[in-house]
Amino acid sequence: MPNFPGSLRLAADPQSRVRAEIEVDDERLVVRAGGDELGNWALSSVSFDPAPGGFRMSADGEDLILTTGDNPAFAKIVGVDAPPPLVTNGDEPEPVKEAPTKGAESKRFGQLRKRSAASWVDDDTMDPLLAYILMATGLLVIVGAALNWGDYRLLGDDGFPWSRIFVGAAAVGAIVGAVLAWREQRRMIGAGIATGAGVISLAVLYFYAAEAGLGLGFFLAILAIVPLTITAVVGLTPKGIAPPPERD
Repeated sequence: MPNFPGSLRLAADPQSRVRAEIEVDDERLVVRAGGDELGNWALSSVSFDPAPGGFRMSADGEDLILTTGDNPAFAKIVGVDAPPPLVTNGDEPEPVKEAPTKGAESKRFGQLRKRSAASWVDDDTMDPLLAYILMATGLLVIVGAALNWGDYRLLGDDGFPWSRIFVGAAAVGAIVGAVLAWREQRRMIGAGIATGAGVISLAVLYFYAAEAGLGLGFFLAILAIVPLTITAVVGLTPKGIAPPPERD
């Protein structure tokens, strides 16, 4: 069954948007959010109309907006035209006319109003701050891999800098993992890729240091001095101020 990361909201309430996992085959559509099943319908009972960035969907008397991570593929499966892209550069598309409410809002979709984008916690999406840190440090590692490490070579005597190549490739993998974990709602897979990339890089750095005649103590000192310096700098800022004690 094809699975798409995406979102669902009430058409009349943009603040009700929640991240969702959308499963679809030739007969049924299943939408889940945070482990809860928001909908499970026969495709024959659901109607779709392309809308900017997604689909206007009618199900159980509700007027909804559904978006997916691959709108053209989803459109092909459900048998409608692919929607136009959502313009975000200031030239907003003509808004879709809101349809009148069809009956009373169901209890199931009433949950959407309580799970706004501002308060909804999605376990499958990495914290953006962590993703930014991963991508920034990955770029820094790539820069470091591009610079000269010295005359020693980890493998062979042909002069090719295999150690730098391995570390640079691992850094690219870490950036890809961060994007998967944050933008594609694949936190565990993306974070796992980034973790593996970090372990590989550390192993290469250790063996290169050993080849250069540097001992384990030097390697551990390099690893420790980075968080030490960052923590000390943060201590100089307002973020380094201890919070007031809690009072009963």
